[in-house]
Amino acid sequence: MDEYSLNAEVTPGIHPYAQQKVEEFFCREQDKIVSVFKTQWYVTKADHIKLGASEYNYMLIKAPQNLVVQFNITAEIIVVFSDYSVFEPRTFDAFDYIKNSLEEGRVENLCGVLISKDDKIEQKINMYAIGNETRIFVPYSYTEILENRGNSYISRNKFQKFFYSRDLFAFDDALKTDLYFFGRSQIVMNVIDRHLSNRNSGLFGLRKTGKTSIIYDIKRKIVQKNAIGIFISCQDPAISTGSWIDAVYSVVYSIYEQSNMLDNCPDRDKFNNITSTALLLEAVNTVYEKKNMTVLLLFDEVEHITFGKAANEKWGKGTESIEFWKTIRSGFQKQNSRFTYCIIGTNPICIEYPTILHAENPIFSGVTPLYIPGFDIGQTRSMVRKLGRIMGIKFDETLYARLTEDYGGHPFLIRHVCSYIANKYPERPVQIDRVKYIQCKDEFNRTQGKYFEMILEVLSEFYPDEYEMLKYLSTEDYDTFNYFATEDYSMVQHLMGYGIIRKVDNYFDFQMDVIKEFIIHKENQC
Repeated sequence: MDEYSLNAEVTPGIHPYAQQKVEEFFCREQDKIVSVFKTQWYVTKADHIKLGASEYNYMLIKAPQNLVVQFNITAEIIVVFSDYSVFEPRTFDAFDYIKNSLEEGRVENLCGVLISKDDKIEQKINMYAIGNETRIFVPYSYTEILENRGNSYISRNKFQKFFYSRDLFAFDDALKTDLYFFGRSQIVMNVIDRHLSNRNSGLFGLRKTGKTSIIYDIKRKIVQKNAIGIFISCQDPAISTGSWIDAVYSVVYSIYEQSNMLDNCPDRDKFNNITSTALLLEAVNTVYEKKNMTVLLLFDEVEHITFGKAANEKWGKGTESIEFWKTIRSGFQKQNSRFTYCIIGTNPICIEYPTILHAENPIFSGVTPLYIPGFDIGQTRSMVRKLGRIMGIKFDETLYARLTEDYGGHPFLIRHVCSYIANKYPERPVQIDRVKYIQCKDEFNRTQGKYFEMILEVLSEFYPDEYEMLKYLSTEDYDTFNYFATEDYSMVQHLMGYGIIRKVDNYFDFQMDVIKEFIIHKENQC
């Protein structure tokens, strides 16, 4: 037997096979360090890897029951030895390499231990972690461990310092890695499956519902299907402030750039109203022929090039959007299952106009709109429990349902109320019960209006009529709300799609009372 039985009762020590590997590969200093760890953890595995010109020894450790209780760690943890006097960030690649070589779910994905010959490793890790979507790395220097071999608490104290000091809930920007990405796998696979069957997609939702994070996950996963996702921000001035021909050129440039074939990109002066479609198809075919990959164009923040919504007059009031989408649609119709597109924005109004300035809208009903739903209780539990336990915060089981209900399953709001709770209870470990939750929730709702503002800002900026509808509903002016709902029911459909309101019998109500309260408070201040 060369692996540790994961079902065995855990006591400090080392597996015999791991000990053999330590004796085979580990230097004397590393052997002494292993001896320190095996007095507090069970060393389940040890081995040696080569990554390019670099070599690393590593071990897996598993927590005995006393550390499981303190740190909520049940899976094994990767410990990497860096035998270089100056730390280099490429060392982090070793963690991914080791994790990918093991069976799925065996090791903790959100944390790892790094033991380095660099005596400044702790300061460097602290600098690296600022603003980064990284694992929690618990750093040790060789010197630190070897000079404190008699301190039986050195491992526990360092874990406590680095686990409890980092707020894993407080991410404001789009998630570019899968470490902290939760609850959206089905949406990602839906878009990828539609691409593989040569169908276009539409993905819509309010700001901070995770649209851009979903795009990054699509880009990560679609490469496994012999395809490449090309991210195109319609907010980029290269697209939103120039002509439609400039925008097509920017799309073609993005295809070549993101597929690492920029040398193949034609100059801007090659593009005109006759050649643009052919040059788009040429880019797609080049990727397919040279890399055997199909192309998925991901148009994010589509409001910025949508007729009637874009700030730029040519796009907002002119025919630029007609000509641009005519080119994209024409390319799609002429190609041989080599590219599709996904339109991403707040709502699907860009595909709901039958005509624009008396001309046919090229993408009218061209995609089936998919709204990003709020988390269900299971998804909320998975995210909050996984992040909270690493931080030393345990939520009562009943609170996952309350979080989901109170914030409509909105992952951004759920993360930030949990972040607020974490900052209220810095002494860890801590159990968050109903009383603690209600107190923190009420304070959060009362004092953290900036988060609700961020979510609703896109409505007031691009869809003011829909925002007015919310104001009528918040003040219980049902007659005015129902009048406008009758005049243009699509606005109600959008608001329900966002998950802000719901229909109960024949009445409309807020899905999230906290949004209703915020709007009332804001209007009272005006």
